Amino acid sequence: MVGEDHRLRSSGFERYRNLLHPVVHSVGAFLRGVLGLVTPRARKEAEIAAAAMDTSDPTTMREFVAAKRGLDPEFDRAFRKVWKQHREAAAEQPPVSQPAASETTETT
Repeated sequence: MVGEDHRLRSSGFERYRNLLHPVVHSVGAFLRGVLGLVTPRARKEAEIAAAAMDTSDPTTMREFVAAKRGLDPEFDRAFRKVWKQHREAAAEQPPVSQPAASETTETT
């Protein structure tokens, strides 16, 4: 009986928590934007992106995408879905044939 009473109270708390969490998150994002604050996660993503853009740094876009997927679960889910669609679309297209080496040289 005690366990059931505890579950009833916690389910009500979970309901309010689920309703308030997006509001609190939105208010926090708004304040960070107004105050110009950058979260450590966003700073790390920016550092990796800057390294990927720098030609003297060996960091590649593949590494940037891997880091972004590791830092942001929502981006990871979206990326998996889009990447799957991209691969399926590429598989449906016929392969592009490369011209033979003898065809690429011009004879005058």
